[in-house]
Amino acid sequence: MAEVWNYFANAIARIPEYPRWVFLVVVVIVLGLTQLAKIPIKHFTDKIKNENLRKKVNMLIMLLPIAFGFLASWILTYFGFTFSTVAALVWGSSSQVIYEVLSRIFRRIKNGENITAETISEDAKESVEIVETAEDKFNDLVNQIKKGE
Repeated sequence: MAEVWNYFANAIARIPEYPRWVFLVVVVIVLGLTQLAKIPIKHFTDKIKNENLRKKVNMLIMLLPIAFGFLASWILTYFGFTFSTVAALVWGSSSQVIYEVLSRIFRRIKNGENITAETISEDAKESVEIVETAEDKFNDLVNQIKKGE
């Protein structure tokens, strides 16, 4: 679990202009909105017969937390905060870490596996690695776009 706490400590440090309680509230809201928005998307993609197309459309779900992070950053400008691209990305990726950890725990419970501090720690470490890899790929893409301008 130390990996998750370190991830969140680093995430909070990247956006010092926001109080910690704002960070936590926004991450939970982004997570909840993402889960709600996934329902109709999954329902729609279940009807797609082409497997490759269905997978590509489902990949859009990965962008939802970032989109909701940007929305939150924009809404917070009405409460005196500055719009922050970094904060939007941090909120989106942080909600993904929480989702990954929880989904792995629930999957273990569903499969009847024993849940221990060690298994939770392993799941947390893998979840952070997945999200950090996605962040790196996203940053590479942004850098490529900037070089092309």
